[in-house]
Amino acid sequence: RLDLILAMPRASDDDTSRARGLEAAGGIAYWQGDMPGAEKYYDAALEIARAAGEPRAIANALYNASFPRTVSERDLPTGRRMLEEALPIFRSLHDERGNAQVQWALGQSYFRMNDNPSAVGALDEAIELFTRLGDRFGLGWAHYVRGALAFQMNDPVVANPHHEHALRIFAEADDVSGAALVLGGMAGVALLEGDRMRAARLAGASEGLEVASGAGLAAIVSEQQGWRPTGELTAVEEAARQEGRAMTLQQAIDYALSADVENDHLARRV
Repeated sequence: RLDLILAMPRASDDDTSRARGLEAAGGIAYWQGDMPGAEKYYDAALEIARAAGEPRAIANALYNASFPRTVSERDLPTGRRMLEEALPIFRSLHDERGNAQVQWALGQSYFRMNDNPSAVGALDEAIELFTRLGDRFGLGWAHYVRGALAFQMNDPVVANPHHEHALRIFAEADDVSGAALVLGGMAGVALLEGDRMRAARLAGASEGLEVASGAGLAAIVSEQQGWRPTGELTAVEEAARQEGRAMTLQQAIDYALSADVENDHLARRV
C-alpha cells in the first residue's frame, strides 16, 4: 500500500510527507527482514532530509538508515559512521530521546563489530537515559540488546535479567514482534546454560510468533547469534519445540518468566 502511495503522480509534491512515507515503508521492510528494501527506502528519506537541511530530520534519517546496514552486517562501518554523525546533532539540539536512541543503536553496532567494552558503555547509557525519560519502548529494546550482548559474552547471569526486563515491557505493550526476538534470545541463554529442553520450547515459541506477526527479522538475528538449538533435535526436543510453536503470546511469556522450569535462571540467585 505504501508503494502504491509513493508511486502516485503527486507523491513527490510534498517532500516532508514523502520522507515520512519512505520512513514508514523502510520500517515495514526492516521488520519483514528485507534489509535491501529497508536500505533503499531509508536512503531515499535521508536524501530528502539532507536536501532540506533540517538538522533533526537529518539525524533521524541517519539513525534509520544505519539499521539495515548494521543488522544485516552488510556494511557495519557505514552504519556506525551514520550513527556517529547523528549523535552530535541530537546533542546540539538537546534532544535526550534522540541521544538515547543513537546510544542504543551504537551499542548494537559496537557489539556486532566485537567491540564489547564500547557496546556495554553505550547500552548502559541508553538504559539510563530511557529510564530517566520514562520511555518504555526504548527501554525495552535497550534491555533486549544488552541481554544479547551478555549472551555473546557467555554471561547468562547478566543476560537473564535484561531479557526478562525487555519481555515484561513488550508483554505490557502486547508487542508480538518484540516478544519473538526476546524469546529467541532467552532460548540462546538456555542453550548456554545447558538446558536444551527449555531452549527448544523458547525457540519454538519465538518461531511461532515470528510467523504470526510476519516479523522475518527474528529469523535473521537468530541465525546470526545462534539462538536456536543446532544439529538434529532428539524426538523429545522436537516435541518441546512444537509445544513452543503452539503457544499463544501470553502462554509463551508466562513460560519464559516462570520460575518453574527445568533449570531455574541463574539470574534469580543475584
